[in-house]
Amino acid sequence: MHKEDFQKCNADHCCYIKRYQSSYIILLLYVDDMLVAGSNMDDIRRLKEQLSKEFDMKDLGQAKKILGMQITRDKHKVQGYVDADFGGEVDRCKSTTGYIFTVGNTTVSWMLQLQKIVALSTTEAEYVAVTEASKEMIWLQGWDSSKRIMYCTVTVKVQYTWQRI
Repeated sequence: MHKEDFQKCNADHCCYIKRYQSSYIILLLYVDDMLVAGSNMDDIRRLKEQLSKEFDMKDLGQAKKILGMQITRDKHKVQGYVDADFGGEVDRCKSTTGYIFTVGNTTVSWMLQLQKIVALSTTEAEYVAVTEASKEMIWLQGWDSSKRIMYCTVTVKVQYTWQRI
């Protein structure tokens, strides 16, 4: 990605950003999955064309699901979804946290990782996940220098149902 003048994000090493004079592209890589977000569709199309010349890739259109999480869009606010399993990593009994944030049609942040603690209940695992997602939301609000992000909806999956908080 450095060859294409993308800069690796300090906060997340799977995130690359390329700034143009009046636009930007954010590229998120996870193993063999890629999400592309940006402020100019022409720049995104050019990037996809360039990458398809170098890599065997398939454009699946707008992201509807990533890492088992459903993506919905609302053009007026940040949408955040967070979930956790309880003790899913059996060797160390650690839970997994996953979250994704979108603004309108664009995914702006996502993460999936083992929790740093051993949760003693499903409730504790969910609280840890919500805490991590909340920290990311605070970071996202600081990242948006124009402060257009007015409020956020975070949805938490509990007992296999999505509940909005």
